[in-house]
Amino acid sequence: MRVGVSFSIPIEEILEHVALILRSRAPLHESVEDYRRLLRALDSKVKLDSGSAKLLLSQIESLRKELLSADQTLEDSANILTGYVGFLEQEEQHTSPPVVQQPDVAPPQVSEPPQEVENEE
Repeated sequence: MRVGVSFSIPIEEILEHVALILRSRAPLHESVEDYRRLLRALDSKVKLDSGSAKLLLSQIESLRKELLSADQTLEDSANILTGYVGFLEQEEQHTSPPVVQQPDVAPPQVSEPPQEVENEE
């Protein structure tokens, strides 16, 4: 059974906390090794009796549970990082200078003042 837990930590520790969660709750390297052992057993071309086939089935079920646990941990980590991204985007909006858009209007044309014609007298 899973329960939701809410707590706060300093924003500077978010990434470290996510890494800690992943290392402690999702040891995927162990699942990968179990998967490789399972494949080696299946690829061995050794004829299996019912006991050996049941053992392989049990290993598959165990691997599925490990992967489900890892998936839940990855989901928790993604949720934490989603909140972190939202915080960063909000911070960037408050610290970035506003973007001033230039109007799409051509500047007025300045014409030369008319030249005075001198009268010859």
